[in-house]
Amino acid sequence: MPKYTKMDYEIVLELRKKGLGYSEINKITRVKLTTLRHWINDGYKPWGVHTKTELDNIKQRHRVLMLGDRNPRWNPNTSIQGRGRIMARKLYKCPLLKWLKLERHHIDGNPNNNSPDNITWLSRKEHMTEDGRINRASEFSYMRKIFKRGE
Repeated sequence: MPKYTKMDYEIVLELRKKGLGYSEINKITRVKLTTLRHWINDGYKPWGVHTKTELDNIKQRHRVLMLGDRNPRWNPNTSIQGRGRIMARKLYKCPLLKWLKLERHHIDGNPNNNSPDNITWLSRKEHMTEDGRINRASEFSYMRKIFKRGE
């Protein structure tokens, strides 16, 4: 449910037409001063006032503005790596994976290089050893034991 209703918006506009200032309108309606300024000066409206088509247009503009590197959470390094792994998963499917429990491994360590020469099949333990994850896991478990004992 929206914080401010269409009625709040209309009351604020009417009070402003009567010549009341922001602080007076704030005391009467309990609408925040920053919100009042947005409504009156900048032409913003509360969500409850917009028609369905206006809301759809706003959402579409927002979607377009948040694509790719314009999104504040965009990280090209992780995004590209993730995309490379997804492509490898789609391109190389081993029919024996279910029974042998093999994993795809990028030989050169670059998940974007999906050439057949760069993909090999390894067991989970081999894959973790090759990537160095097994060493990090054993170091982490060792450190965890030390912290538990309080050394």
